[in-house]
Amino acid sequence: MSPIEHIFHALKKNLRDRAIRRVDEFKKIIIEEWSYLPVSLTCSLVNSMPRRTEALWKAKGLHIKY
Repeated sequence: MSPIEHIFHALKKNLRDRAIRRVDEFKKIIIEEWSYLPVSLTCSLVNSMPRRTEALWKAKGLHIKY
């Protein structure tokens, strides 16, 4: 339900092919990859919240496709 989960998924996908060996390197790469995420991704996730909320309401809190 949370848009941040989708953003984390995108980050994880972008990190797959990166060879990360140290924590300081990981921090640097995460910040770098975060800056590459398109603003349109964040906007679309935020704009989808009314649909997500309505779907959750209709499902009475049960599993939904988001």
